[in-house]
Amino acid sequence: MDTIRQHTSDQKKDASELLFYEVTMLHELSCHMERLLNQNAILGTAALEAFSVHAKVLHDFFYSEDAPPDVVVAQDFFESSNEWDGVRCAEPELLRLAARRIGDHVARFTYDSAEVVPLLKGWDYCEIATEIQDAFVKFVNAVPSKYLGPHCSEFKHHDLAEP
Repeated sequence: MDTIRQHTSDQKKDASELLFYEVTMLHELSCHMERLLNQNAILGTAALEAFSVHAKVLHDFFYSEDAPPDVVVAQDFFESSNEWDGVRCAEPELLRLAARRIGDHVARFTYDSAEVVPLLKGWDYCEIATEIQDAFVKFVNAVPSKYLGPHCSEFKHHDLAEP
């Protein structure tokens, strides 16, 4: 069933600016993750946790099906959720597994949490960031400009101008 979640244009613009922040942070962390993990165990693990939080937030933004009304999701920026479903790619397996692992173990204190950090250290951070970036590009290019804040609007116009 296609339900429409009501949010104002200003709310969507503000949310798009936070989305831009999330994507930027994920990308920047992915570029430095291996070095951080190898350089300093504590700071590397903290960076890994930050990367995981940004990855989970963005995964849920692009692929969530039943988000509570106060959680921002990509579908909110379209007239119907079916529009976004028609634009986005199928959920990549890597993102699905990462989001599940983060949601089940990183953001919660569980008995098998100790087993998760080494597993996360084996991820291809650049590939996760690239999958998210691909979803972001599709999203920004499909969303009506009236719902985008300045950073996403600039990205949209710059990206569309590229050959």
